[in-house]
Amino acid sequence: MERDKEFNEMARFVSELGICVKTNTRARGHQGFFMNGRIDISSVLDVQRKKEVLVHEFAHFVHSLVEPDVMRTHGTIERLFLTENTDIIEQELSLIHISEPTRHLRI
Repeated sequence: MERDKEFNEMARFVSELGICVKTNTRARGHQGFFMNGRIDISSVLDVQRKKEVLVHEFAHFVHSLVEPDVMRTHGTIERLFLTENTDIIEQELSLIHISEPTRHLRI
């Protein structure tokens, strides 16, 4: 029950920033996605995973603020981190398993 409350508070915070958060969806077959000011989170996820997915999708929102054309171009590390020396960043990012990017977070 406490995790539900935490998730609801997180979703409310995101909503107050003007992002529509939907949790009664299949999220286009994914666990979640961000597009056009909206975050969809799959309704089949448990509340802990919903929290993790919300954080991950919120990061996509933040990235879209830094790099507005990210949905079209898929973004660049150089613009996100404001550096051309991205070797160490790319090495660190390669360690993250793409299907579980937030599984180590303790939220």
